[in-house]
Amino acid sequence: MKSIKLDSILVFALTIPFIMTYQLSPFDTPYWLFGLIFLSIVGYISLDVININERMYFNLKHKLLWAIIILVIGSSFTSAIVARHKTSPLYMIHDIVLQQEAAIRFFLDGKNPYAVTYFGTLMEKWNYSTTEVNPALYHFVMEPFYLLFAIPFYAFSLSIFGFFDGRIPLYVLFFITLLIGDRFIKDKEKKLLFFEREAWLFDSSEFYTPEIGVDILCKYEFSARSNF
Repeated sequence: MKSIKLDSILVFALTIPFIMTYQLSPFDTPYWLFGLIFLSIVGYISLDVININERMYFNLKHKLLWAIIILVIGSSFTSAIVARHKTSPLYMIHDIVLQQEAAIRFFLDGKNPYAVTYFGTLMEKWNYSTTEVNPALYHFVMEPFYLLFAIPFYAFSLSIFGFFDGRIPLYVLFFITLLIGDRFIKDKEKKLLFFEREAWLFDSSEFYTPEIGVDILCKYEFSARSNF
């Protein structure tokens, strides 16, 4: 009798708790979305116990895993951004994102983001502590990459959507990482596990912090070297 593979166990174990915890839509999550996700998961696991040739097996798993990632992470990430835009700039957001957004505005106004303080910005209103002052109010705490990489997205997002969320560039980075792994990791089983690990890393950031952006690229470099 065929057994359920590790990648299938991880898809179930990582996806089900996530979709039961996080909102998948800025409004009521439609039943068809839940249905598509559950059908994709069931289909993914079922491939382990049916008799098909190896090439079709991995092709179907690859496509279903992409579908699960897009449905789960895509919908929940979009929901978090839209919900913040419709409620409050401080809603369910990390102070690093608030500082990045303020730093971009400083930079575009001709000010050095590393030479200004962040008092008077939304970051000051973020609830850091009831007894202590957020030390990041005194200086920009992230590397220049976070600032410069996000600027094109800032301009594009404002022109198209009318608002910008500092997590949008990370959403793009995440999928770039998956595409790079898809291209260069040759072992099919390791490729599936790589996808699931990166999706879990992105999920575990809870859509609040941009630290995952460069982190997943660094982890990809290590994974790619060990998988070639």
